[in-house]
Parts: sequence; structure tokens; C-alpha cells
Amino acid sequence: SPDPYLIKDVAGIQIGFIALLQVTGKGIPSAHPDKVAGLKFEHPSKAIEKYSHLQGKADALIALTHHSFISDTLLAWRQGWLDVIIGGHCHTLIKEPKTYNNVLVTQAGDNLKNVGKITLLFKGNTLAERKAEMISLDNYEMEDPDIKMLVNEYSDNPALQRVIGKLPSPLRKKSELGCLFTDAIREN
Repeated sequence: SPDPYLIKDVAGIQIGFIALLQVTGKGIPSAHPDKVAGLKFEHPSKAIEKYSHLQGKADALIALTHHSFISDTLLAWRQGWLDVIIGGHCHTLIKEPKTYNNVLVTQAGDNLKNVGKITLLFKGNTLAERKAEMISLDNYEMEDPDIKMLVNEYSDNPALQRVIGKLPSPLRKKSELGCLFTDAIREN
């Protein structure tokens, strides 16, 4: 299977991205076992050790994680060669991201209430500064007219306007909507 990393050239700067996923005691992610049958997953603390060689290949290394914020901070303390950790899974909102062992650690919460903005400043090919901020989308006024036009074109699709069913009562939780989608896919 392919390695869970990518090195991207951005204007001559090499940015490395490493993906790390939380696994259960059974060695699989939090998913139905049938959905990951035949795939092998390593514990993130063990998997990260295989990628320390990327230090010389990238000007900045960013870990994209899907485990707890506490695990992200522990990862920073253990793997100080990383530059940034952008986490998920526990959906913690870190309003003021901090550095641990010189590694910037952040998470943007859940449900697209915030967008995390990471800024990396380089002097030549050397990472000189890193910072993060959370941008609340609650009352965000700015919009890109080209993106808005694409969204409007997509939303005006007659197939998306057709009523295909009605619920007898409103959905109370997101998980109910997920179950509805899953049932519809399973029946088709």
C-alpha cells in the first residue's frame, strides 16, 4: 500500500504532509470492520517513526492527524522534528493554537464552525515562523463571487429540487441523517 505522506513543491518550498490515524485495540480505525477488511493500520506513535527520514527532504513537515488533541500534544513532545500538527477526530476547538516542543498544534473544532488558517513564513528554504488562527464562520461576510456562482449553478439543478420522500418527523441528530443516507444506499 502507498505511504501515507506527500511532499508538495510550493513555489520552490518543499512541504511534507504525513497522515496519522487513530486505531482501536484491534488495530483498525473507528469504523465497521467490514469497511476496512484487508487493510493494515499501525498505531500512529509507531507509524510516525518511519517518516523521520523526511526531515531532510522537506522544508516543513505537517502531520494531519485523526486522533485526540492530547495525542497530538504527546506526538509533538515525542516528535519535535515535526513543524505543525493539524488534528481532528475529537473536534476540539483550539482558539489560540500553541507550540509544544517547537511544534505548532491546532484543531478547528467541528461542523465547519471555524476554519483554521496556518501561516508558514520562510527565509529562503528555512522555516522561520509559524502561526495559526481560527476564523469563525458564524457571521463571516466575505464570499468569493466565482465560488458563489458555482454553488448557485449546482443548487439550481432540477434533479436536486425534486422531492423524493418526506420524513414523518424532523431529524433530531446528525447520526439520524447518516442512518437515513446509509439505508437509502443499501436499498438501491
